[in-house]
Amino acid sequence: MFIFLIVIIVIFSLCGLLLLFYHPLSLLWEKITFKKKVYKILYKIAKNYDLYLLNKVAIKVGNKIIHFDHLLFGDKYIYCVGRNYYSYGIDGKMSDPSWFSYNHRGKNKIINNPMKLHRERVNYFASLITSSKELFVACVIVNNSCLLRNVIDGEDKYSKVINLKNFEKLVKNYERDNSVAEIDPQLLSRLVLDIYKKGVVH
Repeated sequence: MFIFLIVIIVIFSLCGLLLLFYHPLSLLWEKITFKKKVYKILYKIAKNYDLYLLNKVAIKVGNKIIHFDHLLFGDKYIYCVGRNYYSYGIDGKMSDPSWFSYNHRGKNKIINNPMKLHRERVNYFASLITSSKELFVACVIVNNSCLLRNVIDGEDKYSKVINLKNFEKLVKNYERDNSVAEIDPQLLSRLVLDIYKKGVVH
């Protein structure tokens, strides 16, 4: 009876510890695996929808080198993807130069608008291949646990800060846009090959 009581106490203690540390441990695991998860989701989208995907891209534009974590080439749009991990949440509008990053206690700190530099990179990239900027969607993917406050979804059609879990839906919605013509497949294929030869970091 005494041994049984000890076993019960140990089990309840372990359950209590698990409940106590589950959330911080899950956040830590998300942070460790975030980069890999983004790649897996993009690879899945590219495979399922027969799209081109390039990773770790560094392109020289004039005297600048612009970097993208991923380039996903859709039938109608090119998605220039960056990835940022935030511990709890971010707050700001696309037009604001600075945003807030806050924690679970509500305390916040000022950070640079994560879209500002990314959008500049996309604009340089567009100028390199002399295409309309409206062909490119600048996407900053953040972790699923990151809360997005006041990041207005419809503020800029071509600039999106989005949780990873919603990225596939975003691509599907953009590719369904009947008002946009498809990119010429041969031109797209040549563009992807050219960028791969010149800009993919091996």
